[in-house]
Amino acid sequence: MQPTNPSAPWVVQRQLPPEATHFVGREELLEEVVAALSPRQRAAVPLVSLVGPPGIGKTALALRAAHRLSSAYPDGQWYVRLHDAGGGARSVHDIIAELHSSGADVSALPTERHQLTGVLRSRLADRRVLIVIDDVNDSEQVPDLLPGSPSCAVLALHREYWPDLVAVYGARSFALDLLSQKEGEEVLTAVLGRAPGTLCSTAVAELVELCGRLPLALRIAAGHLAGRPWRSVESFVEALREGDPLELLALGDNPSTAVRAAFSVAYESLPALSRRFFRLLGVVGDMAFTARTAAQLAGCAPQVADQLLDKLAAAQRLSAAPVPVASDQCAAFQSRSDSRLLESNQVNSTGTRRVVRTRIGPVREGASRHRSNPDL
Repeated sequence: MQPTNPSAPWVVQRQLPPEATHFVGREELLEEVVAALSPRQRAAVPLVSLVGPPGIGKTALALRAAHRLSSAYPDGQWYVRLHDAGGGARSVHDIIAELHSSGADVSALPTERHQLTGVLRSRLADRRVLIVIDDVNDSEQVPDLLPGSPSCAVLALHREYWPDLVAVYGARSFALDLLSQKEGEEVLTAVLGRAPGTLCSTAVAELVELCGRLPLALRIAAGHLAGRPWRSVESFVEALREGDPLELLALGDNPSTAVRAAFSVAYESLPALSRRFFRLLGVVGDMAFTARTAAQLAGCAPQVADQLLDKLAAAQRLSAAPVPVASDQCAAFQSRSDSRLLESNQVNSTGTRRVVRTRIGPVREGASRHRSNPDL
């Protein structure tokens, strides 16, 4: 089969979805992303990665940056998702065929993976195109979609930090954190469309915490309330306290409008041992712990616990902070508030609860000693 003709007429494609309304916070991070992708003299294609768990706002930030850069990439702004609506991975052929909607004959595309990449790079040579790649699930998916011309740029969104993208392809990686309490309250009031003075400030503050300061959960909560003016924030907070938050924080079954569906995709992608470890850690709440105390809870060797904690931290399911050099522990970990929405729901089997009851006491004592003496 003959490859497509790279000199075929070029059709500018502006595929970016619209920006999210009520974008709050992250202005400094936005400026850094825009600066990293801005055209300038460079020898290689700039690759920027936005890393964070489901619902953290990666797509919203990416689209805001991409729209701001649209005039800098006049030959097109391409947007492609690497998974289909059911969460299944799309083939490289389908993805590149979609990207070739710029005027090339997709019926003549080759079938070999390396040939597909070659055709894409030939097509993009000396063009100024920004490519936004959403829902990346494996670092090996990215290189096939990298242009060869430094006049292009790529913005990739994924849940887990991948050091190979940094080491091999020079990616600039930015991890998205949860919103602050103030930013969370601003999102709620903006989506609700009600003046802050008309809402109970205490209830709004508690709702932000119950939503884990996660943008997706906050928007869903506000969506529930916005269409029901007769329902107060206080009553929704009470429902979250007494019921299943993951059941209530949903507007259908789509991952974009349901916290449980969004989290399940990320949770199921973890190895089985990591999932079990994640469930057990759900009982410690906001308590900080080291690999040693986590090993005590899970009933495994500290070295195994350290590897599992590192995996969960890379997957943005835990936050980590270095401990004093004098300690034999590299880092202290803490369950993220958005993760606890899922963790508490996962710790529900009789066997898990039995394991937790027998081990949580010593773990809490160890964590208490660590707080009073960090060198332990």
